[in-house]
Amino acid sequence: MVFKEEFITVFVFACFLSTFFSVKILTLFQQCGYKLDEFYDCVFTSNKREIMRLSTYSLTFLAGLTVISLCLQKFKGGVELLVYAFSILLARLYFMTEKIIKPPNMTSRFMRIYLFSCLSLSFAVAFLSSMLVLSAKELRFLPLGLIPILCLIFIAVGWLIDFPYTKIRYLLSVSKCKRRLNSNKNLIKIGITGSFGKTTTKNYLYALLSKKFKVLVTPASYNTPLGICKTVKNDIGDYEVFIAEMGARRKNDIKTLCKIVKPSIGVLTGVTNQHTKTLGNLEDVKNAKYQLIDGLIGEKYKVFSADCEDLKSLYERAGAPKIYSGINGKRVNASQIKQTKDGIDFIINLDGESFNTFCPLLGEHNITDLCIAVEVALYLGVDKGKILSTIPTLKPPNHRAEIINSPTGITVIDDGYNANLEGIKSTAEAIKVLDGYKVAVTSGVVELGNLTAEINQKVGAVLSNTFDCIICVGSNAEHIEKGVNSNKKVQKVKSLNEATEILKQTVKSGDVVAFFNDIPDRY
Repeated sequence: MVFKEEFITVFVFACFLSTFFSVKILTLFQQCGYKLDEFYDCVFTSNKREIMRLSTYSLTFLAGLTVISLCLQKFKGGVELLVYAFSILLARLYFMTEKIIKPPNMTSRFMRIYLFSCLSLSFAVAFLSSMLVLSAKELRFLPLGLIPILCLIFIAVGWLIDFPYTKIRYLLSVSKCKRRLNSNKNLIKIGITGSFGKTTTKNYLYALLSKKFKVLVTPASYNTPLGICKTVKNDIGDYEVFIAEMGARRKNDIKTLCKIVKPSIGVLTGVTNQHTKTLGNLEDVKNAKYQLIDGLIGEKYKVFSADCEDLKSLYERAGAPKIYSGINGKRVNASQIKQTKDGIDFIINLDGESFNTFCPLLGEHNITDLCIAVEVALYLGVDKGKILSTIPTLKPPNHRAEIINSPTGITVIDDGYNANLEGIKSTAEAIKVLDGYKVAVTSGVVELGNLTAEINQKVGAVLSNTFDCIICVGSNAEHIEKGVNSNKKVQKVKSLNEATEILKQTVKSGDVVAFFNDIPDRY
């Protein structure tokens, strides 16, 4: 009976504590795509501070609980429990001061793993505490002090419990998505992939094709199997074109997506060393992206960026029909490109005809993406006049060189999504036309493996050519700082919160602040 009462008491309190401490750990796990290997690599490398904090919490709790247990043996368990709760909350308030930078997406999967992790951890702690009551009663609440560090282990337990349900649900969703896509026999399916430029190219293509077709497109950065399944969740019988963005962080990601979508048109926007940490070297990245070309069916029309040197070998490897497009493209290309404060003036050449035009975009790389989109639109029969009338209305997707004029008079450039060195170069060069003191905030380029130091030093050098001050955030800060010119101001900070405080003190109306790369907790 004592065992049972002890178990219930500690289980309830452990549930409270585990939900308290698990949120940030599970947020990191979600940012790692629920991949256990990436999560633990993140925790023990770029997020070593988290280990140190959690270890400190646990040691503090254990020490405090030991002292209290020895001093208050004469009190009843309920009073002890209140004292322990009070001491743990005090320890939490003292140590857990850092907030979650990027709040979790409260999906059903997140909540399931959260629930299973907390319940299994609470059960283990309650069982251990109940065993102690039989041999060392005065120490029965000490297992509560292990909860902060045990969260790291029991996240994996929660994932394992949830895995069968998630896997079955995934297979059913994919099967349903395939049936819906196959049911529309006349649907033109387009796959877009690359290390950069996927979302912008997709958005421009959607705007252009919508002038002639009813188009279904994967929203935002939905470029995974479940993202495509969510897009094709309803009947698609009325649609004429489906545009699917395809992301690849692991070897066969694109192959899996092609089996679902079965595209007849493939677009490769470019390749870089992005994701070499999970894919391997640059050749492995190329092979991963080329799976889109291998996965085409039907007419197999292939469009390659003409402005990416590393795509040349893939272009030569592909069979006809294929075409280069971009600033240096064949049927579609651009010239006399001039960045202004309002956007880009340029000449676009369509099938031998030249037209002066303008688009309200920042960065020459946008013209590459636009030309690629125009090439596909021309191939599918969209009228040149409609293409030309659409170009001035195009806007960048969120967090892609997006210009935000704040109420305080500060110009904010939000280039925060998944930055790469080439994109940083292009945006930084374009920002030179803007007036005012310029500050860059960046965590550099991530997921580069053994190229991390080299590429991020180049990031520092590139930003030095445009910005007066560079604020380096997170684990890449030291590498970025090494690349910054000695005559430019540079500051290293651990978190975006620290960077924000510096900005509040230094920037004023008329200044320009540019954010490069998403800076979530995992980095």
